[in-house]
Amino acid sequence: RDCPDWVPGELVIGGRGLARGYRGDPARTAAAFVELDGGRWYRTGDTGRYRPGGILEFLGRADRQVKLGGHRMELGEIEAAHAAAPGVRRAIALVVDGPAGRRRLHAAV
Repeated sequence: RDCPDWVPGELVIGGRGLARGYRGDPARTAAAFVELDGGRWYRTGDTGRYRPGGILEFLGRADRQVKLGGHRMELGEIEAAHAAAPGVRRAIALVVDGPAGRRRLHAAV
């Protein structure tokens, strides 16, 4: 369902070219593909909003998943791995813009 202008919502995609699902992974398929208003849609995990004039603005990920160097990673998993090390009470992972626009993964404990 469309959100009013300026109201963030989850971006979904559909159409004739939509995949049937994740190959060999029915649980993941059931979580990501939904039936809405008589159509089949893919939940992208991204958020966006309409601006006046029908312009769709991408706002970012709904989760903490990032893509660096062609690899998807979950920041929470990186934090959990660091926090599991002896003597570490808390960890945080984030992506920062580096020189020449190259994004880099940073973690602090």
